[in-house]
Amino acid sequence: MILDRIIIDPAIAGGKPTIRGMRITVTRVLELVETYPNRDQLLQEFPDLEAEDITQAIEYMRVNSLPPTFDLLRAREILDRAIASGKSKESIEGLFMDLGYEDGEIRAIVEV
Repeated sequence: MILDRIIIDPAIAGGKPTIRGMRITVTRVLELVETYPNRDQLLQEFPDLEAEDITQAIEYMRVNSLPPTFDLLRAREILDRAIASGKSKESIEGLFMDLGYEDGEIRAIVEV
């Protein structure tokens, strides 16, 4: 995958990777994915972002071996919100896979 939306410019956000040169960092996008398990809702709340921005931020995290940005308690909060919104176990597991968790870690989170 070509990560053409990830821009690193010393003049923007202190040289941190950003989305399309906006002042939205890759890390911030990953935090938003954590906060909004429903991508459509995330995109409604942040209209400057596009679905491909999210996809590339997640891929950038994978390619650069960035760890997920939250701990088990935060993961549990996300899980509880996803369950409350009626998400299936499979879609919840997919969310955590998108965030870079391994199968064993996902099982530990989902089964807690």
